[in-house]
Amino acid sequence: MVSQSRSERYTNALEAKINASDKLELDHYLYTPNHNDLSNDIDLFLVHSDRREILPIVVEAFYRNIPIVQLFAGAVGQGTHDDLARHAITRMASYMFCGSAVERSRLIRWGEDHKRCFVTGGLHMDNADTILAQGKPVWSMQVYPYDLVLVNPETMEDNPSLAAVEAFNLLMKDKSQGVIFCEPNEDPNRKEIIDIFDTYRGNYPGIWTKFPGIWMKSDAPRADFLYALSHCRRFITNSSSAIYEAPYFTNVEVIMVGKRNRDRAKPDPFTGGSEKVVRLLEELPLTLKTSLKYCW
Repeated sequence: MVSQSRSERYTNALEAKINASDKLELDHYLYTPNHNDLSNDIDLFLVHSDRREILPIVVEAFYRNIPIVQLFAGAVGQGTHDDLARHAITRMASYMFCGSAVERSRLIRWGEDHKRCFVTGGLHMDNADTILAQGKPVWSMQVYPYDLVLVNPETMEDNPSLAAVEAFNLLMKDKSQGVIFCEPNEDPNRKEIIDIFDTYRGNYPGIWTKFPGIWMKSDAPRADFLYALSHCRRFITNSSSAIYEAPYFTNVEVIMVGKRNRDRAKPDPFTGGSEKVVRLLEELPLTLKTSLKYCW
């Protein structure tokens, strides 16, 4: 059993991760003033599953013999490079925390040691009520029914912005009364998606009978995004938010567009994973992965 101070550090770090946006200051976690012996400064590297920004940092930690613990390991999406990055991180991780038993079984089939794979369930909405209390409504949100649209580039498809066109066609067909567009993430071709929605908003102002589509910036507080999500009529998206966050709000109709994240499994259990992650981090020996079975 580790000291309480270490347990508190894990709890605070996990809570910070849940509250953080996708843009993390990763250098802060790995590069400390003592570059020659990082293993004495860092207990482990707790990493989210699949973002390309974090992959080179994981490789650095691996070669410095810092144990890596991966959240949401074993997930499978579609249409982006995230799957490849996620599974590359898995191969270097000492422990893999999965959102569901399906994802744990997938890792074991791929050759991972079952003793290093754990089902923790969902993490994203464990503190949802606290976050929602901090959210601020976008103008007119409380007056008109609106759709929330979040479309990210499909980076491995011939047309990375095709999902944005599909989303707009849905809005045209149903004559949505109002729309809040969320800016896409930082993947390549994000500007194409922004330009598509801006062009359509300018050319078809009559589609939205109450107010034209408005933008929510990608760096908006998570509380504001969840507030908008909780009050929308429909959530039109190809984001993993459809799997990890939207199901919390039973009044919201989720419509998936494009291919991205279509194969993702909903966490099971959906909430409560944070406490299990902290407990596992307290109890598990911080041993490096030194071998790997291969399935041919």
